[in-house]
Amino acid sequence: MKKYAESIAIFLFWIAVWQMAAVLVSNRIFLAGPHEVALALIKLLRSAEFYPIILKSFLRIAGGFFLGWFMAMLLSFVGFLVPFFHRLISPVLRIIRTVPVASFVILFLIWSGSEYLSTWISFFVTLPLLYQNIYTGLGQTDHELLEVAEVFSLPLGERIRHLYLQTILPYMAAGYKTAVGMSFKAGVAAEVIAVASGTIGEGLYLSKIYLCTDELFAWTIVIVILCTLLEKFVGLLFRDKN
Repeated sequence: MKKYAESIAIFLFWIAVWQMAAVLVSNRIFLAGPHEVALALIKLLRSAEFYPIILKSFLRIAGGFFLGWFMAMLLSFVGFLVPFFHRLISPVLRIIRTVPVASFVILFLIWSGSEYLSTWISFFVTLPLLYQNIYTGLGQTDHELLEVAEVFSLPLGERIRHLYLQTILPYMAAGYKTAVGMSFKAGVAAEVIAVASGTIGEGLYLSKIYLCTDELFAWTIVIVILCTLLEKFVGLLFRDKN
């Protein structure tokens, strides 16, 4: 109870700071206050177009995240079992991690248009990050247990389930929160750059065009909520496995 009371107090403190800053600036275009943002958020929630928009963006970005997670699992296991494969793909993954998101956005716009752009961007942000975490975790697998598994000819599927997965779970847990946040930021940024129709990114872009700072803040709150929901869902998956 004390923890929740403290969290509420901290939240109210920063709302008060925000309100005082808005009063001092006294310019709704430059900095909208909490009241204006709350009204803009309510307006969005009452809009019939709002829910299809957030569902579309959420499913596409989340889809890219889970696809990147699956491929990271697959490639890291192959790379661990076949060291040459790891050496082969490591430069590519390193390049993917360092290339600016904007470059990928423009490239995929040329290749496939804006329809599933946020999915691809989310995928390419998630893949190298989780690959490195999972591959590192695989390297920490107890070698003595692996030798025992070899002696008793334990099938590969059983080794993955009982040895490798138990070792890599903490490493995946350490990486998924960062991956979720980055995939959402990159996915929405891709929608903004591409002005993808019927997406959160388009809403942000229009807020900027029409100088609606209160609506911009409201969309940002929606993004934070969606990102938190995905993070909580993935967290539940990890708890189920434990």
